[in-house]
Amino acid sequence: MVARHSRRSILCGLLTATLVTLATASPATASPATAAVPPGPALAWGANTSAELGDGTTTNRATPVPVCAVGATAPCAATLENASAIAMGDRHTLWLLADGTVAANGYNASGELGDGTTTNRTTPVRVCAVGATAPCAEVLSGVTAIAAGNRFSLALLADGSVVSWGENSGGYLGDGTTADRPVPGPVCATGTVAPCLTHLTGVAAIAAGTTHALALVDGEVRSWGSNYRGRLGDGTTTDRTAPVRVCAVGATAPCTSFLTGASAVDAGNHSLALVSGVPHGWGNNGVGELGDGTTTDRSTPVRTCAVGAGAPCGTVLSDVTTISAGDGGHSTALVGGVAHAWGSNFRGVLGDGTATNRNTPVRVCAPGATAPCGAYLSGVDAIDAGYTHTLAVVDGAAYAWGANNVRQLGDGTTTDRSTPVRVCAVGASAQCGSFLSDVTAVDAGVFDSAAIVSDPGADLAVALAATAPPLGSAIDYTITVTNAGPDAATSGTVTLTLPPATANASSATCAYAPTTGTVSCPVGTLPAGSSQTHVVRASFGPLSLGPLPASAARTASAPADPNPANDTDTATCTAVTSLVIAC
Repeated sequence: MVARHSRRSILCGLLTATLVTLATASPATASPATAAVPPGPALAWGANTSAELGDGTTTNRATPVPVCAVGATAPCAATLENASAIAMGDRHTLWLLADGTVAANGYNASGELGDGTTTNRTTPVRVCAVGATAPCAEVLSGVTAIAAGNRFSLALLADGSVVSWGENSGGYLGDGTTADRPVPGPVCATGTVAPCLTHLTGVAAIAAGTTHALALVDGEVRSWGSNYRGRLGDGTTTDRTAPVRVCAVGATAPCTSFLTGASAVDAGNHSLALVSGVPHGWGNNGVGELGDGTTTDRSTPVRTCAVGAGAPCGTVLSDVTTISAGDGGHSTALVGGVAHAWGSNFRGVLGDGTATNRNTPVRVCAPGATAPCGAYLSGVDAIDAGYTHTLAVVDGAAYAWGANNVRQLGDGTTTDRSTPVRVCAVGASAQCGSFLSDVTAVDAGVFDSAAIVSDPGADLAVALAATAPPLGSAIDYTITVTNAGPDAATSGTVTLTLPPATANASSATCAYAPTTGTVSCPVGTLPAGSSQTHVVRASFGPLSLGPLPASAARTASAPADPNPANDTDTATCTAVTSLVIAC
């Protein structure tokens, strides 16, 4: 399972007002922000003032609600069912769909939705193709990953190129200019200037920070956009409108050696890269978000210290599989499925049971633990650092901790949490008696959250057996339906098609239709791992010698059947005389 991330920031005015009122670990070869998962229904919760939840309203939600389908209008009868990745920006959300296209909803003043307009959207709209104009006749396709910054967006295409759209005042789009763009355009090649004649290629992963972006190319990291406090990692604080190479650990500008061997990247108000299982960070470090034991900003990468180490750290955090950089100044990582965090601990966002900032990693407490925690959140498949809250997935359940002022934790309350709590199920209310399950990806936005869940599935396997009673011309058909899971079946139908010579059929549980020669057998509630049988007796008049074939097939079921290969079976008996049948 995979999950994660987008990046975004808070506008100063929004931040001030708010403080007063106040995602299968990701593969190392892909940015955990955007690696795709099997497609499924999209859900969102938390702040919705700019329609960032995509449910057709601007109403905040304390528990998850379904995201509307592309083009739907509230109240939405159709929902988004084929999402495979999420990227939440400041107040907009991107959805990578199973067909390789991108949908977007929410705030659009700078064209960050990519639909060729600057109109906010309360339900998802398609992102336009490169160079299209509104109303776009063509849409962006072939997308493998997405990332969302403050008011800009990125997409990685199957050919290894990157496109961008939205706000560009600080060169966030990487196209060599500072002009906003409401539809996608290509990111320039490293070191080029506008008008760029060559473009960035060979990209394996992308990440969008608050006002800067990262790309992974052959184990090296490229960066562009705002270089505030050194977040581009090139040894300077000079903004870049086209990609530059990130310097090596210990290098100084102008750098002649560069960071290599990186396998994942992420960005918030700072930057992270994963190199040989060790997080490396650069940029803002005022609250310890780089984890090097200091609060000193870094314009080139430093390694993250080990748990319990102090500066200058003699040991580093190792065996990390997933990294995440939050916009509010904290970072998270997974080590052997155990959640770690460091940096700002505003409102308990580190999940260690305290509100104390940490400039080296600490372990996230287990649900229900209190500080000092003796048990830790483990078995974590995905983790995402937002602005002032964090999300994680454990065995398909979503957990959240940190600030909850606008219900971004999804537990039905507005109570901050310094240790993890479970996210409620769709339609639940506090105190929730049911919780979100089958989660495959999560993304923590600024004051909002999103998830993708797997489609419920019940694999119904059909087996057909036939026997002939010792006397008389009849066949007893036994239909066995077994639910291989993973979910319980709630309804369904198995249809038995009888031999053409059938004169009559009877069953205690099934209905015979003489005009079609079929028998319909209902499948009611059937838990995963259980079976049910139906017995049908078919009788025959005088027979012609030869085979008497029959077949049974699952013709309907709910939830969806993920494996149609085992939905049918056949059985053949033989009329050996005009009155005798052998099976």
